[in-house]
Amino acid sequence: MIEILLDVVGKNTNGDICHPYKYQRGPMTGMYVYTLNGNDNFEATDEEGLRNLIESGQFNHTGRIRMIPHNATSTAAASALNVVSYKRISLT
Repeated sequence: MIEILLDVVGKNTNGDICHPYKYQRGPMTGMYVYTLNGNDNFEATDEEGLRNLIESGQFNHTGRIRMIPHNATSTAAASALNVVSYKRISLT
């Protein structure tokens, strides 16, 4: 089962509601993956760290988090997306 954070929302290019998910393989297993700039500088953090980054405004403009569509059963459709709302509060 894929663990997602339902109160962190992004939208992909199809307009699907997406959420951050915990990586399931590799050195970032069990972590949420994000970048604060570019596509080559991805880092991993736990849930508390991700929430601290969101709450401090790191994703308001350039930061992105790896997310999947709400009803995804695999991570095949994952992409790095901007956060559009957090705890039902719009960030855009």
